[in-house]
Amino acid sequence: MAETKSTPPDVDRVAASRAAVAARRARAAVKAQVAARERSPLDVLATATADPNGVEGRLRVTELLTSVPAIGVTKMQRIIEKLGISPSKRLGGLGTHQRQRLHDFLAGLPASRRFS
Repeated sequence: MAETKSTPPDVDRVAASRAAVAARRARAAVKAQVAARERSPLDVLATATADPNGVEGRLRVTELLTSVPAIGVTKMQRIIEKLGISPSKRLGGLGTHQRQRLHDFLAGLPASRRFS
């Protein structure tokens, strides 16, 4: 009996690769804006809540937190554990309570870390 192999669907791999690179660059730009204090993390969270499928909504919670000045990997891990948020969660995929806890945490940051 001969095995039949199913052929993969026609995929434009070049276009998919370009789209993935563009998405990574867009997320990197948002993180750079937060790190440079050009944009507040609360603004990013609000935008992600309004459009979960947008650039901000596709950003991981861990990436947002580590882009905030004075929050490194170790602090970020303690924060998400305290907030009860999985490290794999994206801003647009947060539940109501998780989003509120993250908002409250970000709102409680010193103004020097949030926005200048």
